[in-house]
Amino acid sequence: RRTGLWCGQFIIATAQHQQAGWDGEKKKNIFHKEMFGLPMISHPRPTCLLQFLKKIIVVSFYKCRYFNPMKFFRANRRRGFTAPELVVVLGGLSLAAATVLLPSLANAKAKANRIKCANNLKQIYTSHWSFAQDNGGRLPWQLRPVGHRNHYGNRLAGPNAPVNPELALDIQSIWTAPAMKNELQSPKILHSPCDPQAAAGNEIIQGRWRQYNPQGQKLPRQGLSYAIHLGADTQRGASICVLTRNFDGDDAPLYQHPGLALDPIRIPRGRSLRFGSPNAHFIGADRASNSRVMAGLNHGQGQLATMDGAVRQMDEAHGRWSSLSEALKAHKATRGGHARGEAYEGITRPRQ
Repeated sequence: RRTGLWCGQFIIATAQHQQAGWDGEKKKNIFHKEMFGLPMISHPRPTCLLQFLKKIIVVSFYKCRYFNPMKFFRANRRRGFTAPELVVVLGGLSLAAATVLLPSLANAKAKANRIKCANNLKQIYTSHWSFAQDNGGRLPWQLRPVGHRNHYGNRLAGPNAPVNPELALDIQSIWTAPAMKNELQSPKILHSPCDPQAAAGNEIIQGRWRQYNPQGQKLPRQGLSYAIHLGADTQRGASICVLTRNFDGDDAPLYQHPGLALDPIRIPRGRSLRFGSPNAHFIGADRASNSRVMAGLNHGQGQLATMDGAVRQMDEAHGRWSSLSEALKAHKATRGGHARGEAYEGITRPRQ
């Protein structure tokens, strides 16, 4: 309070003496006596605010016994952020960070899901390869009558009972054979992280996995994310074995069974990816909304595994990795194995 009083006196005295004219030693001494109660030791008129503050501090130190510099400068302290202002600033920064980071995080998650999907394809391919090694190099859709009866027939019906070849050509029953179930180990790998629509159906399959068999209940197609290419052969390394189900394609041609002396067979839930066809492409959730779409894959994106053990991730829209047309061309050009001529181009595929 004393310092404030002095400041007021200083301002009043300054105005009075400026009006009077600042001339004469008497007026100067009177001014300083009125202000500080001390004789004049320098020019009375402060040339800047810093000099004025120095004088106030020095005089206050000598005149006031309990001088507190924190109280003296309290009025000159800067005001900080208030709580509402801080909340607004932090909210704005968070929104800006989210705008920049969320697309990157979404892309990273999509890439991680595609990698997991490729791992599933690798395990499914390995299961088919192991099955073939135990059956003379023949895959389930290439079995001879004896092998077909052992894996997909009714053992109680006798060796001369007719076989039903469709059980080894249908996506809902191929994996129900006991030997195939042992090779797969878990039905979880039949569901792709890129296919959230199949998650609920795959949980049902997991709960009933031990109950499925070729002569009984079939796998619900709603829990499957992958299709089986019936043109695969262990002796044809470039032939496609398994791929994601998100493709368009054409009607499947009739299948000539290489192990059974039968007329050409119509493929259950069949489709084909023919080299050179305008419909031979992967479809995505960004352009279509039908039951063949996988929500985690865009147009031109898909995965497939070939019989040489390679797993390919394709993204035709950005020209990355190999294209589907190149894989179909290589598949069709393969020779050897149990089939004759060009590789079969039919596929059995689940639809949601």
